[in-house]
Amino acid sequence: MEIHRETSECRRKYIENNCDIDKRIRALDDFCNELIACMNKDPSKEVLKTHIIAEVLSGNINTFAKDLHWKSMIFIFFLLSL
Repeated sequence: MEIHRETSECRRKYIENNCDIDKRIRALDDFCNELIACMNKDPSKEVLKTHIIAEVLSGNINTFAKDLHWKSMIFIFFLLSL
């Protein structure tokens, strides 16, 4: 849902700043090109990227936690809650 909000915001800024090729001010070329790239983002790629990052992080956390003794985990949680 975040990616849809972001692309909508980019589309709004594109229209507000007259980024259409016929109306564009030369000084806004870079800004307008960034907005075009933002509007053309593929939501499925963004979701896939997030899914991969979540899998890697959860795998690393599981590997770390698997080797800890339960007393050590309680101590760590206690320290983090302070």
